[in-house]
Amino acid sequence: MSNLTLDHYSHLDTVVLAKPSDHDISVLSDTVESLYPELIDLDHAAAFDRMAAVGADLREKAPELAELLDKIASHSAYKATVLQLPPPADDELPPTPIDYRSQAENTLLKVGVFRGLILGMAGWYGYGYTSQQPGNVINDVIAIKKLSGVHGVSANAAAELGLHTEDASYNLADAVAEDGSRLPNDYDISPDWLTLQFLRNPDKVPTFVSAPDPNVLPDEIHALLREPWYINLTNPGQGGQDNNADLPQALLYDIPGKPETFIRANTANLIVVKDADPKAQEALDAFRGILADFAVDLPTDPGALVLIDNRRVLHGRRNYTEAKSPRWDGTDRWQQRVVCADDSVRVKSYEDAPRIINPQNLLARLK
Repeated sequence: MSNLTLDHYSHLDTVVLAKPSDHDISVLSDTVESLYPELIDLDHAAAFDRMAAVGADLREKAPELAELLDKIASHSAYKATVLQLPPPADDELPPTPIDYRSQAENTLLKVGVFRGLILGMAGWYGYGYTSQQPGNVINDVIAIKKLSGVHGVSANAAAELGLHTEDASYNLADAVAEDGSRLPNDYDISPDWLTLQFLRNPDKVPTFVSAPDPNVLPDEIHALLREPWYINLTNPGQGGQDNNADLPQALLYDIPGKPETFIRANTANLIVVKDADPKAQEALDAFRGILADFAVDLPTDPGALVLIDNRRVLHGRRNYTEAKSPRWDGTDRWQQRVVCADDSVRVKSYEDAPRIINPQNLLARLK
């Protein structure tokens, strides 16, 4: 039995490639085979409930993997982890979708059960939004022809997707309310974790992450970024301006009980408030300036599952070159995304349906 291995394949020690032990892979694979027939007729929420329960029971059977997930979940170890998991069988994947799908069309793939079990082992709560591929906990990350040229949408293959923390505008913890008060930490429906599962990518168009260390910034810049002088706007793919709160907040912030400096930033759709310190824009420019130093392209092997710490890591996608542009023939690049909370308590009060959060419920609480 070989042990779990970690490969620091880039210049960043906080971004790792993890290969579980043969034993733990066998445990996961056997569980996927036995569990999948039970899941195929369930809706997303029910399927994730079942996978979470089974995954929690696997911790003792796959102890090395459980230990790794505990380290990751602490928000103080690895910032982005690529888990090498078995790829889908040749006949398992349908053609890459050419448009977003309803939940009835977006059935759980067998390879997707690996992710559900991993989330159960980690104790994370997977969810979706009414504003994104409505009703789907599992979101397709694909190129869509009619969205080519739409700024801020991952389906736009014509341009690079700028670095961002997922759903940054949905994190209003400690934002400045209209009456001047500061909002409590539960005004936050953004994910703690972003999970991306690679299904198909024949042209190797990379997803990339930036895992910056805010402490490399000069003290003055660091302090400015901790002031509520910035507004993260909502991208069209997350509901656009209808889901903007337009409340000032800091880009760097703390969460009680967590040792790290956390980040919330949508670098492609972010503004400095009019009454900010004159140096606030300079601080933002300095922050943007360090992101390339902490950026790395991720491996894209089918079956790989990426666990991204959405409190400490920004992610994006390189542009498709002309030679790698989508063909719309069912063979194009395909990932599936599930966002997760460390636990369900923070986000459940904003749900319209099990595991489906409505951003309008967050905005309604501001009134």
